[in-house]
Amino acid sequence: MGGPPCTTVSTIEEYDYVEKLAAEVAGGEEELRKRPLFWTVYNYIGTLQLNRFNSWLLRASMKYHWPIMPAVTAAAPLMGPAMAAGNTAISHAGILFMTALKQFHDPGAAVVPNNIVFSLDPMTGRGGAHVPHFMLGTCAMNQLWHELYGLPTAQYGGTFAASLDQQAFNLARYLTLQIISGTDFIFEQCGGEAFDPALIPICAEIARMGRSLMSTFHQIYPAPENLALDVTKEVGAKGEKWMTHKYNLDRLKMFPPGFCLDTNAFDTWLEKGARSWVYDLCREKLKELEKHEPKPLPKDVVERMNAIVKEGNDKLRVRVE
Repeated sequence: MGGPPCTTVSTIEEYDYVEKLAAEVAGGEEELRKRPLFWTVYNYIGTLQLNRFNSWLLRASMKYHWPIMPAVTAAAPLMGPAMAAGNTAISHAGILFMTALKQFHDPGAAVVPNNIVFSLDPMTGRGGAHVPHFMLGTCAMNQLWHELYGLPTAQYGGTFAASLDQQAFNLARYLTLQIISGTDFIFEQCGGEAFDPALIPICAEIARMGRSLMSTFHQIYPAPENLALDVTKEVGAKGEKWMTHKYNLDRLKMFPPGFCLDTNAFDTWLEKGARSWVYDLCREKLKELEKHEPKPLPKDVVERMNAIVKEGNDKLRVRVE
C-alpha cells in the first residue's frame, strides 16, 4: 500500500474496506493510526466548494482520523483569475478553508497542502502545466507555506502529455524552478496522460539533480575558501597541477556522476547505438530496479486481505473479470 489509494472510492462503504486492508498491512488499526499508509486527496473545483465525491472523502477521513492533502482546482482562465497572483490567492484561501474545516471536525489530524495553482490551455481546454501561470503560481504558493508557516508541501506537477520525452521535459522544467526556490516537498505527484514505468528513473534523475544542485549550491558564494585565490596564485596561470592538487582532490564530490545519463563523446554515443535517455537508458535502469523484491506480507495477512476484498466485492456488487 502506498501513495493515496483512497482517491478512487465512490462511497464511504468502499472507504471502509480500504481502511480494513490498510489495517491488515499495518498490523492492526492502532498501528495504522500511528503511521497512516495514505492520505485523502481533495481536488475540489473552486474555493469553498465541495462536491459529493469530496464530501465523501472528507467524512471518511474524519471517521478514521486520516491525514488529508487538499488542493484547489480554480482552473484559470475558465474558473479562476487569468493572472497567477489572483489565482494563487484563491487557491491559498481554499486550502486554508479545507484545513480549518478538517481541524474543526477532526482536531490534530495531519494536513499536507497540495499547492497546485491550476490553469488550462485555452486553445485545447486541457491542463496547462506547461504554461508560466501554472509554474509561477505553484511556486509562489509553495513559498507562502515555506516562509509563512515553515511547513513542507505536496505538489502536483503533471504534464498532461502522452509522450514520455515531453513528460520528462515538462517535469524537469517545472521542478527546476521549485528546487531553486527552496521548496520543501513531501512528494511530487506526477501525472501523465499515459503512465510509463520509465518515469520512475526519470523522476529519480531529476530529483537527484535537484539534490546535487542545492547540496553544492554554497560553492558559488564568493567566500575565501571558494574563491581559492591563494591556491590559484600557487598553481599559476596555466593551472597544470589543478587535477592533482589537494584542494581539488578534496572536493571531487562536487562533481557527482549522473544517475542514468550517457555523457560519452558523440562518436562513442553513436557506436553504442545512439541511445535515447528516456526511451533507452531509463528503461535499462528500470530493469535494475525491477530486480528489487519487497519483503512479502505474511501468508495469514494475505489470506485475510483476500477475504476482505471478496467480502467487499460481494457486498458492493463489484464484478471482477
